[in-house]
Amino acid sequence: MLRILTLLFAVALVVSCGLKLTKKGISSIEDVLEHRNIWDTSVPQCTDIQLVFDINATVQESKGLNKRYLDCPYPEPGVPCFYYKDPVNPIFSVRNGSRELERFNGSHTFKIVGGGPSRNNIRYYNEREMLEINSFSYSASTPESTVWTVQNQQQSMDLTEEGFVIMRGSENWVGFVCQKNSPCGDLKPQGLLSPDFFFIAEVSNKGVDSSTDCVLSIRFELHIHGFPLLPGRALFCLGMTMITLFIILCSYVLYNICGPKQDREQNSLSDDEELVEANVWTRLEEIYHVIYSFTQRRLFRNFILSVVFFDTALMIAQAFPDVIARGGWVFSAIESCFLGIYLMEMLLKLLALGHNYFRDPWNIIDFLITVLRVVDFLLPFMLSTSIHPPVKKAARAIRAFRLLKAIRSIGRIQVLLTTLVQSLPSIASTSFLMAMVLIMFTVFLRVLYADTVPVSFGTFARTISTLFQVLTLDDWAMVYENSYSKGAPHVMIFLVVFIVIENLILLNFILAVLVDNIGITIENANRRAKAMQDEEKERIRKIEDELSETRPEEESHQEALLKRFSEEKHGERKAELMAEYLGVLASMEKSQFSFHSEAFLLNRLVEISHKKCTKE
Repeated sequence: MLRILTLLFAVALVVSCGLKLTKKGISSIEDVLEHRNIWDTSVPQCTDIQLVFDINATVQESKGLNKRYLDCPYPEPGVPCFYYKDPVNPIFSVRNGSRELERFNGSHTFKIVGGGPSRNNIRYYNEREMLEINSFSYSASTPESTVWTVQNQQQSMDLTEEGFVIMRGSENWVGFVCQKNSPCGDLKPQGLLSPDFFFIAEVSNKGVDSSTDCVLSIRFELHIHGFPLLPGRALFCLGMTMITLFIILCSYVLYNICGPKQDREQNSLSDDEELVEANVWTRLEEIYHVIYSFTQRRLFRNFILSVVFFDTALMIAQAFPDVIARGGWVFSAIESCFLGIYLMEMLLKLLALGHNYFRDPWNIIDFLITVLRVVDFLLPFMLSTSIHPPVKKAARAIRAFRLLKAIRSIGRIQVLLTTLVQSLPSIASTSFLMAMVLIMFTVFLRVLYADTVPVSFGTFARTISTLFQVLTLDDWAMVYENSYSKGAPHVMIFLVVFIVIENLILLNFILAVLVDNIGITIENANRRAKAMQDEEKERIRKIEDELSETRPEEESHQEALLKRFSEEKHGERKAELMAEYLGVLASMEKSQFSFHSEAFLLNRLVEISHKKCTKE
């Protein structure tokens, strides 16, 4: 009976282990550890040999290659964490019974067999999914499903029959790419931090390692954080921003065209005027004027200025790798929204100003910066992640020009830059004179002291470098001390003359030119502002003069009525008859108005006389 119970218990244990091995997903960390313990064992004929994942050596190797180690904001105990853009070199050791660990340098395959956004949501992939994300032969039929790639791969790689890469030795850097159709392709952050992902990796030397007869395999966890924003989701953020701004603009235009003022004017019209159709071109002109006034409003300018400053602060924050690793996803989404704002600003100004938009140099700078940002935004759609790295680096470097938008928004800095541009001819002339003096002293000192002080004046290039150091007053006394120790103390005379001419005279002349041009620029700006004010006053005066002109009431009323009935709507004969009719109607209205005025005056006189009679 005891033997039967023991046999039944053994059968139940084997069946339960088989069910766990064939299970597609896991729900807790205990299942992960149980799977790992099962796969950590080797074949029966090598029971004393085990493959061990060396976490400490892997982390140190990553630090040495990447010159940094960006750990997770919330690391999990016992699980190494790496930044998404940093390649990883998993280090393994072989344990043979009680002997010390030895580094494993044999050939092996590396596969991702499971993963999830958290340790509680890890699942194992089926055979088809593992082929899609690991096989370099099978993944070609399923585009953009690659999870990882070999960073230090050569032109040709050895593959197994299934298409798995055969890694040789211990230097096999694994880089995670997580394309959009892969399990880790389109991740969303849980908060303000970039999303992360837990991978279950399997390493095995089965069928690829001829240095040993033992089949070794192991499954281990990798925690990868700092996943970037996918281009498709960035495009969604850009589109939603532009749609939102377009809705706000349409609401503003409709409010200004069909607002309360226009409603009161429509209610005051007569029945005949309500039948007159609205002129399409007049409405378009009204929309144009509303958009133009919108782009000139102080609120619009302050909004763009605040966006530029916030964008600049965001760009400065991204200069720190730790900030990028933790908030790169959110930063990319915000940058996409900012690009939508810049595009709407450019389109509105182009619509409002037309060809006059390009007459302002600052508008040209804004246009070029916006176009460069659009090109940078579209690069991920045009290039893959593994080619053209110089182009991508150049595109990322161009982002620094966004600071020019902040300069463009500050008026005082514009004055300084305008002064600098206007001073370029004078500065160029002075710089040319300084170069001539520098070359003259270079030739002179090299001829005199090339043999005495070869360290400072031995060659033409060394002499120019020494004189430039003296010009900047950077340790120029050391140049004299070196010459004095070599037996050339009288070089002090030439150095002092050179400093007086170059530094005290010519450089100060450049400063004087800049200061003088700043005063001229400010004076011209004040003059232009005063001219604009005078022009505005003159325009207002002309409008007041036009309104103050008196015309006969009958003619003005008739002309106002004729404007509402154009000859395009009625025929020429009908227009003449309508003009005569309106003339008669205007005369009748004038006579009626005179009659009402006289009647009112007569009634007033009657009331006054009646009051006097009552008092008497």
